[in-house]
Amino acid sequence: MFETIREVFRSRGINSPIGVAVASYHPYCVNENEGNDPAIRNAQKKLAKKYDDIFEGPDTDKLNKAFQRGDGVHFSEKGQETHAAGWLKAIKKNCF
Repeated sequence: MFETIREVFRSRGINSPIGVAVASYHPYCVNENEGNDPAIRNAQKKLAKKYDDIFEGPDTDKLNKAFQRGDGVHFSEKGQETHAAGWLKAIKKNCF
């Protein structure tokens, strides 16, 4: 489905790069792999390899420490700061 979003953007003249985070972490829904879904992770990574205009953003599945996710799922303030720093790094690497 993400490819459809890309196609709509491009058909409307929106040609900026698209970043896709590697994000599948939900320990209450995924019982294996420390709460990470390998199929979702692989699909997100494949998009960045398939298209020159899509780049891989931060791997938020790695933000799984208690201080990064206050309720075990959603980012705490520290988690948001780390997430934002990951995006900054990915954007600088791929867009400038």
